[in-house]
Amino acid sequence: MPDQWYRRIDQRDEGRRRLSRLTRWTAAAGVALSSIFGVALAQHDRAAAAPTDPTQDQITNETGDDGGAPPTTPSSGRGKVIQPPAQPPAPAHTRGHVNSGGS
Repeated sequence: MPDQWYRRIDQRDEGRRRLSRLTRWTAAAGVALSSIFGVALAQHDRAAAAPTDPTQDQITNETGDDGGAPPTTPSSGRGKVIQPPAQPPAPAHTRGHVNSGGS
């Protein structure tokens, strides 16, 4: 085999090693970032669940009653409180239809 072929084979092997190294680093970074985001989002949920209105918390602790139904919008402005519907959903009178797949 001519020298030129060995050089091309070496270049190909070096390219494969670089690509393999890049793939490993990318996978490791993806795992690390997803862990960081998971911890950050878990902390956010815990912080959002904490009572933000000290007077309401104090009233609940003193009387043992929270004053009835929860408000429709929290005082912190972080989102809406989920409330159950006034009545349960009515049953459907037709069969459900689901398309599975693209064909």
